[in-house]
Formats: sequence, C-alpha cells, structure tokens
Amino acid sequence: MFLCPRYCWIARVSWPSLASLNMRDQDAIEKLRADIEAGWQQVEEGKVSEFDPEAVKRRGREKLAALRAAIREGLDSGPAEPFDIEPILAAARASGSTDPEIDKE
Repeated sequence: MFLCPRYCWIARVSWPSLASLNMRDQDAIEKLRADIEAGWQQVEEGKVSEFDPEAVKRRGREKLAALRAAIREGLDSGPAEPFDIEPILAAARASGSTDPEIDKE
C-alpha cells in the first residue's frame, strides 16, 4: 500500500480540477468538430474562396500591433493605484442588482 502523508491533499485538489479541465476540453473538441462540419458543408455548397496566406499574415500582424500598442499604453499610464471595489458593489446592490456574485457577501 502506498502512503502519502505529505502529498495526498494534492490528489483531492487536483482531481476535481482535472475533471473540470477535461469537461472544458470535451466542449472545445465538440465545438471544433461542429466548426469542421460547417466548413465541409460550405465546401459542398461551393461557398469557398481562395486562400491568401499574405492576407492572413497581414491581419495577424495588425492584431499583434494593436495588442502591443494597448500594452504600451497601459505601461505608459503610470503606476497602479489602489482600487476599492466596495463603492461599486454598494452602488450595484442599491440599484437592485440580481447578480449572485455581487450579493455573496
């Protein structure tokens, strides 16, 4: 019999997490299958166009440049300041929010 006095708690924490990840992976696989099936259906219906790898690269470079600009803007905005969420939550509660995450406390 294997005894694990130090690390048994890891299994208790890890198994539910792994099960959750597995469910998420299964959902992603099902979505991918549906996307592939939709793509094949478009091919069968003649709804296809020429593949332009340069256009794909161009769009990717544009998105990357926008992301880098947003990161730079954040870094240039100065040091982080303390943030107090309580006034925001109080206002949400006062407005009659039905969000259970806001009403946890």
